Amino acid sequence: MNAPAKIHRPVEVLRDLPVDVSNEKNLISCLLQRSDLLRDESLSFSIEDFHFAPHRRIVRAIIDLDAEGIVPDIGMVGNRLPDPADRDYLLDLAENMWASPSNAKFYAQKLREVAIKRQAIFDADRLRRADSPEDIARVRAEIGKREDPEQPGKTIWNDAFDICQQSLSPVEWLVDGIFPRSGAGTVDGPPESGKSSLIIHLAATIANGGGCWFGKDCLSGPVVVLGGEKSSPAVWRRDFERLGKVTRPGSFLIPEFDGPLWKWDRLEGVWIKTPSYKEAVRGIKRIKPVLVIGDTIMRLGLGIDQTDNAQQAALGLNLEELAADAGCLFLTIGHTNQASTKEALSWRLHYLSRAGGNGLPGVLRYCFAVTRIHRSDIQKNGELEGMFSPEDVCFRKIIACGVSKGNEIPTAAWTNNNPAFFEIMPSGEIMMLDKDFSAKGTGEERLKYEEVSVGYKDPFADLY
Repeated sequence: MNAPAKIHRPVEVLRDLPVDVSNEKNLISCLLQRSDLLRDESLSFSIEDFHFAPHRRIVRAIIDLDAEGIVPDIGMVGNRLPDPADRDYLLDLAENMWASPSNAKFYAQKLREVAIKRQAIFDADRLRRADSPEDIARVRAEIGKREDPEQPGKTIWNDAFDICQQSLSPVEWLVDGIFPRSGAGTVDGPPESGKSSLIIHLAATIANGGGCWFGKDCLSGPVVVLGGEKSSPAVWRRDFERLGKVTRPGSFLIPEFDGPLWKWDRLEGVWIKTPSYKEAVRGIKRIKPVLVIGDTIMRLGLGIDQTDNAQQAALGLNLEELAADAGCLFLTIGHTNQASTKEALSWRLHYLSRAGGNGLPGVLRYCFAVTRIHRSDIQKNGELEGMFSPEDVCFRKIIACGVSKGNEIPTAAWTNNNPAFFEIMPSGEIMMLDKDFSAKGTGEERLKYEEVSVGYKDPFADLY
């Protein structure tokens, strides 16, 4: 990737030259955010693809720093630019640097297409100015050599033996055995199944100091809720009253954005980050939360088509990118499809039962689900035969939840085949049910409340 020699060309050649300064900025933004893209075999570009001279110098600095094993952040790149004007331009560029690295391949491809058109004009000009058959042959030979260069390989071959010599890293948990410390995942369930209540209860526990959540150790730290199906602070106030008040200032934040975080570009087939995304990332990096909740996924993206697997997979990559930027667990709340409500309990808790295609859960590495217990679950040959009575199911809101997909973590304590059970009381309190029973079928070994005093008092008792 050597910088091209300076060539003087006629004005008429340069006047209508194809240039794409916008995508040049986008690709530089991606490289500054993720320098490892330079080693991505699928990302093909060269310094010559950048027409704007300051862009070429910035890219050269990024490439040189990365080759030396130095992280090419904005400060280090600026130190490699001798011209103060280039350094000032880099700072201006960084203030509006919100192109997604997941779309770097698209930006590079567009630049390559424009660069090829631009080079074709340059080649035609060189051939036109060639004075002799020898000059024409030389120019044609140079063009042919450039079009079929010997490209050095960028593939990294990892040796499993070397990997096995490394020490084991312990699995880090946000909630022991249930929720991983970082990454992106989904929490799905039918409407009114209690999924939002359960996750907000978890969030309030973490924000209030963590410690224990339904018998599982959990971390403490700030929590951020993006989107939110709550209509007003008054609704949040009632939810906190029943699910647990937040007792620490600055520990549970609910930003109100002007619009969604992503917008689907139908023409280009990519997710575009909106100004709201910029505000969200800026706040998240300042707050450093341990948990970010997107409630719901449909409120975060404009133009979501749940049946478009390619679009959903691209959205999943953007969710993972946001989780990586935040350095925490990012859970999005979604819905299961209507047909799955008639399926067995273990299938209703499976990630393939979520609404739409499997593009999003196929990309994400963690899937959790919540569903309400049905009469069919407790009837003969049902998965919960003998655990509940028909009256329990009809007059009590009993829910089950579990993990159906947990890549890179051990088998979860609660799974779709071995779920945890809760009851959401009329007052809104969530009670966990004990699964310590010896047999099925008698009707006497049904689930009971855990014998743990939580010191709960109905917040609405004094109102009646």
